[in-house]
Amino acid sequence: MSRRMRHRKKRGGWIAAIVLVIVLLAGFFTWLGWEVADKYLSRKADKEAEKYVDKPASSDEPVYILALGTDERLENERARTDTIMIFRLDPKTKEVRLLSIPRDTYVDIPGRGKDKINHAYAFGGIPLTLATVKKFTGLPIHYYVRTNFEGFKDIVDTLGGVTIYVEKDMVSGSGKYAINLKKGYHRLNGEQALQYVRFRNDPQGDIGRIERQQKFIKAVMDEMMQSGTLLKLPTLLPQLQKAVETNMTITDALRLKKMVEGGGEMKRYSIPGEPLWLNGISYWKPDIQKIREVIREFSGE
Repeated sequence: MSRRMRHRKKRGGWIAAIVLVIVLLAGFFTWLGWEVADKYLSRKADKEAEKYVDKPASSDEPVYILALGTDERLENERARTDTIMIFRLDPKTKEVRLLSIPRDTYVDIPGRGKDKINHAYAFGGIPLTLATVKKFTGLPIHYYVRTNFEGFKDIVDTLGGVTIYVEKDMVSGSGKYAINLKKGYHRLNGEQALQYVRFRNDPQGDIGRIERQQKFIKAVMDEMMQSGTLLKLPTLLPQLQKAVETNMTITDALRLKKMVEGGGEMKRYSIPGEPLWLNGISYWKPDIQKIREVIREFSGE
């Protein structure tokens, strides 16, 4: 499947990180109460990042959310972003659009020069990533959500596993980074779920990995919606705080959820370009002219 612009509708709603986060925030509200939950979440917000976040749109204007997926395997390690996505929520049409930015995209990182876009997080965390994405796309960003896939390992185990259809045999690596999954439906524990998310040997490249990450998040969301999950919230709350970072409050989350309820469809886009090799390093060279077309359609201009 090409990385060039794609535009298709997907049934079943928005199946990526933002869904899980909104559901989880609603769960925080139910368990802790409104004020306590907001204070609990605010401890995770990056204060420096607020300098790069745009003021929330009015009630009838589209909202843009930056969703980042990181894989910080070592404690206090500043990882790169494996997944970079922008969601556009339109309250008038109740439509959700998703723009995926390949992590190897060759861009200008403010203060750092040309590099892979996923290096922005390693250089300057969420603030520099926000600045880089906004400069590259020209889009506003009202909210950000960062999910650490390593942090979901304990969450999956607390939930008793997640059911995922593994689309093919996945075997790679060795030792602690070994991946060994068989094709078919499986009830995966935390370690196995991370293997599924981390698998890289895919001809679809970043696009295939993003789709697997979305499937994983959807599987976690499905487990969170089970009736017995409420009893597990005391254990899940600290695990979720480690795994999810956002500047959303409970009020924001519930407003966004209501904004697109009943939409049920999502249009998906990706940054067009071609492979590029520089000094022995692979990049994704964006096609600037085609990107303008994608951004125009994505933003509804």
